[in-house]
Amino acid sequence: MFPDSGVDWPFWETSNGPSQPSPADLGLSAEVTRRLRDWVDFWRIHCEAQLAWDAETNRQAFLKDGEELRAAVLDELPEGFEVTLLPGISGTGEPESPALPPAKRKSDRGPGIWTIPNKNR
Repeated sequence: MFPDSGVDWPFWETSNGPSQPSPADLGLSAEVTRRLRDWVDFWRIHCEAQLAWDAETNRQAFLKDGEELRAAVLDELPEGFEVTLLPGISGTGEPESPALPPAKRKSDRGPGIWTIPNKNR
C-alpha cells in the first residue's frame, strides 16, 4: 500500500485481480475510503511535487496515518488478503525506509475477490 503519481489509490494487486483495485473493488467502507483519499492527498501536497518530503513532521505524520490505515483496511478485508505498507515513498520509486512486513486478515467471512496466497503454508 503506497501512493504514486498518476494513480488514484494506494493499492497494488499482486495476484489475480486488477493491478490497481479501488476501495470499492475491495469492498471498503465510505469512512476508510475517505481516510485513504485524505492520506493520498496529504502525500501529493507534501511529497509528490518536490520528490521528497517538505518536512520531517509531515513524513512522520504520513507514516503514522499509513500504519493506522493499514490496520483499518485489513480489518475490512476478508480472509486471504495481505496488506504491506511501503512507508515514505519519496517519488523516486524507492522507499525511504524498509517496508513493514505484510499483515494478514484473519476472518471467518470467507475468501476475498482477490487473494494473495501465503507462501509460508
